[in-house]
Amino acid sequence: MVNAVAEELKARGNEAFAAKNFEEAIALYDKAIEVDSTNFIYYNNRAAAYHELKNYAKAIEDAKRSIAIENNAKAHARLGAALWAQMKYREAKSEFEVAATMDPSKTSIKDSIQALEQLINPMASTSAYANRRGVPHPYEYARAAAAANAAVQLWGGEFVSVETGTIGLVLDVAVAVLAALQLVSSMLAPPMASTLWTYVLLITMGQQAVVMRMRNLLQFKMDILSSWMSHFSSLLFTLCFFAQLTSVRPIMFMVVFIAAYSVLDLVQKRQQVATLMGPMYRLIAPYMQQADLAKDAIRIFTATVEALLLFTVMFTGGTFFTLVYIQYAKYRYNHDGYVKLAFKGLRMTITRMTTKSFMPQAVDRYAQKFFDLLDKVASQPI
Repeated sequence: MVNAVAEELKARGNEAFAAKNFEEAIALYDKAIEVDSTNFIYYNNRAAAYHELKNYAKAIEDAKRSIAIENNAKAHARLGAALWAQMKYREAKSEFEVAATMDPSKTSIKDSIQALEQLINPMASTSAYANRRGVPHPYEYARAAAAANAAVQLWGGEFVSVETGTIGLVLDVAVAVLAALQLVSSMLAPPMASTLWTYVLLITMGQQAVVMRMRNLLQFKMDILSSWMSHFSSLLFTLCFFAQLTSVRPIMFMVVFIAAYSVLDLVQKRQQVATLMGPMYRLIAPYMQQADLAKDAIRIFTATVEALLLFTVMFTGGTFFTLVYIQYAKYRYNHDGYVKLAFKGLRMTITRMTTKSFMPQAVDRYAQKFFDLLDKVASQPI
């Protein structure tokens, strides 16, 4: 029997949700559940509100509670959407498929399944223009890349600009300048390049430690420490720590992507930079504006450099650091949509080369097996 008080609270929650007051909506759904904890709809609604706030873990928890009360299509769709946001495409697709069997008339569920299939298997040929060996026409590459790019969502692992005050801006500038000097000196003065490499690592560690402090990650609690591998700041801190610990030689690609993320942070905080610099900001304002317009391209470029380093680190990083970087790349792949997109882009580029008419079929076959292996390893539980 429907509880009138709970229904009234749900209705008010729905109004708050429609007005995009998601926190208020959650508070009202909480009260509805306190009154009647057996109504699966209340959990579905609260899951939707949590999703809007990007609290995907809570959205998943509520969707599962709804299913436990009554197996329903909307809860499976809610669960699939939250898993999709976490880049868990295969699990998300499974949930949407369950929802589709329960509610076959819902076209949005079918669209979600198709979009997820493109993300899971972007190289599958669905075009009548596919060329030899089933490699898609360039339109298919573009469509798969666009689908992946549209699915990029913030889930901890992505680079996120965090308010760190003046000290954060100073560290960003220091990292960018030292990285540029290191790259130049690597060609003109190699001994100085090694010293600058050490400075880049140490200052980057300090930079990320400040971010970690602001995000409450510098707590020696098991639940906090176990979450380090899903946050960009703690991952980069750990990578630099092991690079310094193992005295690894300067790695150009690593210097490039460290500097690029510092530049992105400065671009995100350009108003603060302008306030700090005063009239002198006019000198760099056009460049900051151009960087702001191109920030998505910079992020994809930076993620591509991270991906490329996976293929070259074994030649410069030594055995131990190579293993460390493989783990870093795995965590980044699983928690950063831009890195995932970068790896897909690399696969597409290499496939275009290996399917040229003058290339033996064996080259393409082994290249695809290699990328399939990478994807399988990355998909293993973390």
